[in-house]
Amino acid sequence: VETGHGYTIAAGSVVTRGIPPYSKVMSTLCRVHMTLPSVEEGMADPDNPYMAMVGQAWRDEYVGNFFQEAI
Repeated sequence: VETGHGYTIAAGSVVTRGIPPYSKVMSTLCRVHMTLPSVEEGMADPDNPYMAMVGQAWRDEYVGNFFQEAI
């Protein structure tokens, strides 16, 4: 079984197959109930309500520096 990263598995779930990245899976059959956007996709989304609150300048300064330092 191969799994992605950033996933959430509900209690009591039985994992029998691969889980895509950023997914929420639950039930004994481990069905995917929701797939969330990755951090990069969320930051790039112009309709992201959180980014509208914090503003473009914060995003450019903090997120830009974070990804440059991580590389």
